[in-house]
Amino acid sequence: DKIDIYVVGNININKMKEKIEKVFKFKERNITLDDVAILDTCKSSDKEVIESTENTQSILTLGYSFNKELSDYEKKYVMPVFNFIYGNSPDSKLFSNVREKYSYAYTIRSNYRVEDNFLFVVAGISYKNYNNAVKYIDEELNNMKKGNFSTLDIKKAKTNIISILKQIESSESSIVDYIFNRNYLDYQTVNTSKKYINKVTRKDIITLANKIDKEIVYLLKEDAHEKN
Repeated sequence: DKIDIYVVGNININKMKEKIEKVFKFKERNITLDDVAILDTCKSSDKEVIESTENTQSILTLGYSFNKELSDYEKKYVMPVFNFIYGNSPDSKLFSNVREKYSYAYTIRSNYRVEDNFLFVVAGISYKNYNNAVKYIDEELNNMKKGNFSTLDIKKAKTNIISILKQIESSESSIVDYIFNRNYLDYQTVNTSKKYINKVTRKDIITLANKIDKEIVYLLKEDAHEKN
């Protein structure tokens, strides 16, 4: 068998191979890493990748890297606040403006994978709005870098994140997930996390935002014939 792994952004291939070996028991299955095809389709030189899909809706993905290393504090506490304001909530700038105000996306959301240290935005769009969708997603990130968000935005973000943390304590499955995150990602206790979330400042958010660089724009383009 062969395993195809599609990589977005710049990664350390050797480290990825090590992680793969820990998850897949190659020796037991008589498979070696020579059988693993790592397809780095999104190198830094390929800023834009467009492929076709049979879907009637285009799927736009923007991947972001960081021009400076993020501290643990930024990854665990500043990023959730930034991300809530930027694109990870119905109150976010991406949702409110790109989707609601300009109608350039049917759906849109930003996500940060702390284990991979990778930020990405995914949007369902019509191909005719492709350029405008990318333009306004970029604009909202630039607004975050300039500090064009309100004190109320920060307060809402903290309130919602802390509310989610409180819910962890009332769900057995959430408790298990959180214990895993504490062990695997070195997270703090719920109470300690609440304390650090509340400490996040406007300056922290702006500093983090200015470490973010757009790495790749990837579009699965809709099939025009499907719409006819």
